[in-house]
Amino acid sequence: HVAADAQWLTREQGVDQRRFSLTPGFTLPHVTQGGHILTTTLNVRQDIYNGNDVPLGGGDEFSGTTTRTMPQAALEWRYPLINQLDSGSLILEPIMLAVAQTTNGNTDTISNEDSKLIELTDNNLFSINRMPGLDLVDSGSRVAYGVRGHYYAGSGVAIDGMLGQNYNIERDTPFPNSTRQGERFSDYIGRVAANYQPFSLAYRFAVDKNEAQLNRNEIDLGFNRPWLSFFGSYREIKNNSYLPDSREAVLNASMPLMDKWRIYGNARRDIELDQMVTSGGGLIYQNECFTFALDSLRVFARDRDIEPTTEFTFRVAFKNLGEFGGK
Repeated sequence: HVAADAQWLTREQGVDQRRFSLTPGFTLPHVTQGGHILTTTLNVRQDIYNGNDVPLGGGDEFSGTTTRTMPQAALEWRYPLINQLDSGSLILEPIMLAVAQTTNGNTDTISNEDSKLIELTDNNLFSINRMPGLDLVDSGSRVAYGVRGHYYAGSGVAIDGMLGQNYNIERDTPFPNSTRQGERFSDYIGRVAANYQPFSLAYRFAVDKNEAQLNRNEIDLGFNRPWLSFFGSYREIKNNSYLPDSREAVLNASMPLMDKWRIYGNARRDIELDQMVTSGGGLIYQNECFTFALDSLRVFARDRDIEPTTEFTFRVAFKNLGEFGGK
């Protein structure tokens, strides 16, 4: 496989940065006669950055070209255990991921524009590349281990869960391995979810390995029927060196008006600050050929000379051709 990425970022004031990234590699799965699933991955990432006015600290700035080469090797082991029960089926799957890579991929001459909000969660604990972007590299070798479970009942109930932890070989890594920088063992990361149509419920957590307190506490509730779709979420994060303490609630809902027409609304509230973050809604028309949407968004943020704003946009998406829009 080959992955490529290009970005051109230009500002009137501040950092200008151009990026081209190319990652050739291969993934080789293997299943043993005993049912063990082994997946080997080898990647060699090549980055070329060209930046202007990149701050280096102490008032200095860098303008020029930076290159980096980052080899990466990963081995994943899984062993699914299946048990057929009278009421359904149960799957338990221990899993372990070992990743080996260099520790010198990050440099001050590259501006981090796309990996500022990073967190270890159930979504990336067993990912080879955990960063949301490319500018900051998840450097250093590590091992993630845990267990997944799935239960499927004949009545339509489905329950799944996951519990795991990460261990860093080196302490010098930019990834939030724990709520405290420089620790090798991460929090205990987990998820429990259940689905019974039309309802869905999920609970995600991060438990401090030393003090047995919740550093992440999130619950999601969904309802989905042709006449109404609803999603609500509450999330609390604390004691994280990379993210500020926060408590917020999110609501999303949509319902049909008539054939091919649908309305939707959403809201996000910061409970820690007791204020709204965003709210919005819109009207959507969709048929077999294209989708047309009118959207509105109210942003309540205030910061010195920045006042709350209201935006209206339209979007048109043609099936198999793409999307365009404007404000």
